Amino acid sequence: GFVRYMDRPSYICLLSWTQLPLVAGTTYDVQVDAFVNGTWTGFCGPSCQLTIAGPGSRPETRMAEATMAKADVHLWPNPNTGERMNVQADGFDASVNTVAIDVLDLSGKVVHTRTLPVMHGLLNTVLDLGPLDNGTYLMRFSTRDHVQVERFVVQH
Repeated sequence: GFVRYMDRPSYICLLSWTQLPLVAGTTYDVQVDAFVNGTWTGFCGPSCQLTIAGPGSRPETRMAEATMAKADVHLWPNPNTGERMNVQADGFDASVNTVAIDVLDLSGKVVHTRTLPVMHGLLNTVLDLGPLDNGTYLMRFSTRDHVQVERFVVQH
């Protein structure tokens, strides 16, 4: 096995390797342990699957070019009170009719989900979120060929 320790002050950690033994394009079964409140815990159970992208490559960017020309997303107000969020996403390909929106907390738990129509490449809506507790959340936009994640903060 290969072990890499990464200390971070939050639950978000960009996983990247610049040395062997990991090979770009290969999927590995990995164990991810997190040290939270003085206790080590398995982050995703006994093992997670992790696919290594090549140095500097971003597969989500290549997918974005296929379905979202601009990938222009706006969330407001941000910080938010956790009740209602204005959402505007522009640049969807003409073939995209709907987008799935998931709101996740930083542990990855989905706390809100909706599927909304896209008209003429534009999504413009107000989401009733809440109430959500104070903290940082991720809003994941998914179409058939594209996933994009935006971050927002809730402060009461």
